[in-house]
Amino acid sequence: MKSWIVVIAVALIPVGAVTVGAFDEETPAPKAVMSKLFKGGKAQSKVLDGQVKATPTDWAAIEKTTQEFASLGSALGKNDPPKGDKESWKKLAGKFGENTKALHAAAEAKDLDKVKATQKAIGGSCKSCHTAHRPSQ
Repeated sequence: MKSWIVVIAVALIPVGAVTVGAFDEETPAPKAVMSKLFKGGKAQSKVLDGQVKATPTDWAAIEKTTQEFASLGSALGKNDPPKGDKESWKKLAGKFGENTKALHAAAEAKDLDKVKATQKAIGGSCKSCHTAHRPSQ
C-alpha cells in the first residue's frame, strides 16, 4: 500500500509543478517595462536603433527585438496606472501596446520603412503618457 502512495505522489509532482509554474509568470510593473525597453545601453530601443541602421538588415535579429517590444508593450496595459486616471491609462497603455504589436508586424513583413515609422510613433507617445501617469521621481 505504501509503495502505491509513493508511486502516485511521484507521478503527481510534475502536474503540480506545471500548475504552480503557470501562475508564477507575473506581469512586469510599468517601471520594469520602461526600463527594459528604454533605459541604458542594453535597452531594446537602442538595440533596435542599431539593428535598423545595419547593412545588411538582419531581419531575424529585428524580429526578436520587436517581439520583446510587443510582449512588454502588451503587458504594460495589464497594470494599474502608477498615477492618474484608469481610463486614461487604459487608452494610452492600450495605444502603446497596439504600436508595439504593429512594430513587430512590420518586422515580420520585413518592411524597414514601416519599422522606422512605428518606432517614431512609439517614441512620440512618451510625453503624454508620462505627464498623466509617471510618478514623480
